Amino acid sequence: GMESLTAGPAFGMRHNALMPLMPPAMNMNRLLNPSGFGDMTPSYCSSSVISMTSGPDGPQVYQATSSTRTGPGGIKETRKTVQDSRTGTKKMAIGHHIGERAHIIEREQNLSTGVQEERQDFINLDDEEAEDFDREFHTKARSSMSLSTGRRSEQLALPSTQPAPSQRILSITE
Repeated sequence: GMESLTAGPAFGMRHNALMPLMPPAMNMNRLLNPSGFGDMTPSYCSSSVISMTSGPDGPQVYQATSSTRTGPGGIKETRKTVQDSRTGTKKMAIGHHIGERAHIIEREQNLSTGVQEERQDFINLDDEEAEDFDREFHTKARSSMSLSTGRRSEQLALPSTQPAPSQRILSITE
């Protein structure tokens, strides 16, 4: 069944190959700098819920956040995180949508054991189309969502041995 597929080392490897496409610094810069979106103004909305209750073992915290970012051409990125100290779990789901197609990655981590599970859902997509879909999503997202500032912050997020001016020229000629 699905368990054996997702438990294999190849599955974990394949996913890690996608990770460099989403350095956290880049997303933070985008969140903090919505003016850098250029002429196409994608929309961004987010909500978060935090509740605290006091229990015998100290305060229990439940925190849930979700955000949706949309761009032209039917692209949409959704993110949801839930952290619950009562169950000791942290869950995160990232969904990439282009029109009716979507690729959703869910991760769940047990904070006490450190064990992490991962699940991928494809909507109107086959497994073997996933890579092309991801590439298409990132290409569209890059061209629309992070026009000038995203480029610069992406480069700054990488350790650089070059002086800054030549980097700036690089990003313009790209």
